[in-house]
Amino acid sequence: MPNSLVLAGLLLTPSAWWWLVILATLPAHLAAELMSGIPTLMVLSWFLSNSFQALLGAWLISHTAGTDVRFSRTKGLTFFLIFGAFVAPFIASFLDSALVKLNGWGTSPYWENWRIRFLSNVLASLTLIPFVVEWTRDGLNTLRRVTIAKYVEASLLIFGLFAVGLVAFNSQPGFFIQTTARLYWPLPFLVWASIRFGLRGVSSCLLVVMFLALYGTVHGTGPFVSSSSAVNAMSIQGFLIVVSVPLMILAAVIEDRQITELSARDSEERLTLALNAAQMD
Repeated sequence: MPNSLVLAGLLLTPSAWWWLVILATLPAHLAAELMSGIPTLMVLSWFLSNSFQALLGAWLISHTAGTDVRFSRTKGLTFFLIFGAFVAPFIASFLDSALVKLNGWGTSPYWENWRIRFLSNVLASLTLIPFVVEWTRDGLNTLRRVTIAKYVEASLLIFGLFAVGLVAFNSQPGFFIQTTARLYWPLPFLVWASIRFGLRGVSSCLLVVMFLALYGTVHGTGPFVSSSSAVNAMSIQGFLIVVSVPLMILAAVIEDRQITELSARDSEERLTLALNAAQMD
């Protein structure tokens, strides 16, 4: 998650100030890792690989989609999915795994470290970066123009998703095996969020689903519990990655269509006014 938050911060900051964002994260990184008893050299190595991933993702996105990238539009979301959520974690995972092996930290094989880091960073990128970027740029301002009916609908959506998520991801494993359809109960609410509330809505709902799934698995409940913590993590990552991508694409496509329709309507109105003015002349 810290890597994704740094990448989101870079996307919200002019590139001339990226060095300051990276520098500002160093004290928090050192405080969190050193308090866990991790050797200083390993902590600095992780800071290097984490910063590299964030900078690489931000540079690739800003140089392909532009500095004012909008994940709620198909173009911006596509570049984010390719470079921010896949390419940057893919490349940075090689550096991270190499630094772990060079520091002699842990006993896992190189490719096992690479797989764990890659999948975890892909999931964090998909669930956190669109949420942070879209809400920071325009989300808070749009809340002032939202009607009471929209607030009521959003409240019903979140309440329903949370209630269904508690049942789906916090049921006992034995009980869940007999009712596997419960795993798909959150899906209608996520589609609802994509259609009615766009990328901000679906990214917010995906965060709710992610935390409920993680909470249930940590406490030994839900569909992702097995005899191995590594298998548990991989199951959650695979499920959320597969669900997140098409839902975000759906939200972006709907947003593009709405903007196109508004633009066509405005053009038609201007043309009508011009024709009426010409007839009066």
